Amino acid sequence: MTEPRTGAAQPLDSSAEHPQSVFLRFLQQLLRLRAKLILPYVILTLGVAFVGIFIVTRLVTSTVRERFVNQLYEAARVSSDGVVRMEDDHLSSLRLMVFTVGVPEAIVSHDKDSLTNLLFPLALNNGLDSVVALDAQGHEVVGLVLDPTTGRFDQTAGADFSKYDFVQKVLQGVQDSSGDKFAGMVTTNFGSLIYTDAPVRDSQGQLLGVLMVGTRLESLVKDLKSQSLADVAILDASGAMQSTTFPVPAEVSDTIALKNPAQGAGTTSTIRELTLYGRPYQAVYTPLVVRGQSQGYLAVVLPSNFVVSAEATSRNTFSLIFAGAMIAVILLGYLLAQSIAGPILRLRTMAQAVAAGDLEQSSGLRRADEIGDLAEAFDTMTA
Repeated sequence: MTEPRTGAAQPLDSSAEHPQSVFLRFLQQLLRLRAKLILPYVILTLGVAFVGIFIVTRLVTSTVRERFVNQLYEAARVSSDGVVRMEDDHLSSLRLMVFTVGVPEAIVSHDKDSLTNLLFPLALNNGLDSVVALDAQGHEVVGLVLDPTTGRFDQTAGADFSKYDFVQKVLQGVQDSSGDKFAGMVTTNFGSLIYTDAPVRDSQGQLLGVLMVGTRLESLVKDLKSQSLADVAILDASGAMQSTTFPVPAEVSDTIALKNPAQGAGTTSTIRELTLYGRPYQAVYTPLVVRGQSQGYLAVVLPSNFVVSAEATSRNTFSLIFAGAMIAVILLGYLLAQSIAGPILRLRTMAQAVAAGDLEQSSGLRRADEIGDLAEAFDTMTA
C-alpha cells in the first residue's frame, strides 16, 4: 500500500512550486476570501453612515433654522405690538391734554408760560419725549423736548410744522377710518421723533390749534429691544437708517438700510441675511405703521451664527456616532469572516498536505454547521 501512495504523490512533488510562491499565493487567496466576506459589510456600512449623517444633519439643521425663523418672526411681532402700545400711549396723552382746562385758550393767546405749566406735568407723568402746541396755521407756540444728554426738557418756539403732511391733514380737518388724529416722523436737533397730533377745537368745533406728542426713536428702539430680546432698527420711508440699538450705528447703517424699499420689504415681512461685525445675522423687515399710516420700516435683527454652530456640532456628533457604528459593524464582519474563512483555509492546508502524501491529518473542527459537516467528511476520508 505504501508504494501506490508514493507513486501517486510523486507527480505532485515534481510539479510543486517554490515554498515562498505557495505561501504568497496562500496569502493572496486568504485575503481574497476575507475581502469577499468583509467588503460587503464595509461598503454597506459606509453607505448607511454617509446617508445617515447627511439626512440626520439636514433634519437637525432644518429644525434649528425653523425654530430660529419662528423666533425672528415672534420678535418682529412683539416689536410691532410695542409700536401699537406707543400709539395707544400717545392717544391717551392727547386726550388728556386736549381737554385740559386752559389749553385751548393758551394756544389762541400764544401764552407760552401757561401752556408750559399745563403741559409739562402731563408730559413728565406720561413718559413723553416731546409735546408741541401749534396754532391754527401750524406754527409752534411752544414745544417741550427732552434733552437725552441732560434729562431735562428744553423749551422751543417758532418752528413751522405746517409743511408736514400729518400736520396739514389736521389743519385741513381731514378724517380717515382711524379718526382725526395722524402720525409722522420728524427730525429735530434732539434726534428723530415719531409724533401723533390731534386738533384742538372750541365748543362750536372751530379749529384753534394742534397738539403733538412724540417719542424719540432712540427711546422707542430701546424699549422694543427689551420687549423682543432682539436688536431693532427703524428706517424711514426711503429705507435709510434712523435709529438702532446696535452700539455703532455708523458701521451698520449701510448694511441694514434698504436700497430699494419697494422690493426689500414692501407691505409684508421679509427676511434678509446680513453680516455685521464679521458675524452672520438675519433681519426681518416689517412696515412701521402708526395710526394706519406707514412711517418707514422696522427691522428686527438676530445673530444667526448659532445656527451654523449647531449645524457643525450636530454634523460632528453624528459623524462620531456613525463612525463608531461603522467600526463596530466592520469588526463584526471581520469576526464573522474569520469564523468562516479560518476553518476553510485550515481544510485547504490539510488538503494540500494530504495531496502531498501526508494522510495523518485531522481537522479537529467540531461545529454544528456546514463547515463542521465538511470537516467531519474530510476526517472520515483521511481515516
